[in-house]
Amino acid sequence: MAHYARKATLAASIDELRPAPGETAALTDVLRHWRAFARMTEALQDNVPLATILDEAAKCAALGCNAPMSKVLEVEGDGDVLVVKGQYGMGAEVIGRSAGAVQAWNPAGEALANAKPVVEPDVRQRPLQAS
Repeated sequence: MAHYARKATLAASIDELRPAPGETAALTDVLRHWRAFARMTEALQDNVPLATILDEAAKCAALGCNAPMSKVLEVEGDGDVLVVKGQYGMGAEVIGRSAGAVQAWNPAGEALANAKPVVEPDVRQRPLQAS
């Protein structure tokens, strides 16, 4: 489990996030990212339960990416089961549920296994399992 946790850090994946040559970011996007980062920083300064911080991290990720939902996952079991520990836009009932496996066919599992971001414009179009 610790193996995947080390690989899933921002530091491990930041080098993979590169703009295309000549690409620029809109000021509104930069400001949205900074607002999300500020919200997360504020949440960390309060004396709140870990579950609240994880939900706030999911919200920060969703707002930063302009996504309608996001989740924080933890690797459990023998290091191949992903479990939802925090969420934004999905409903509290998903907390504690399985989110698949650390496998190439699962975007979250693929990101953890390869320590690289996985960009999926429409996850519904991704095959449910490896063939």
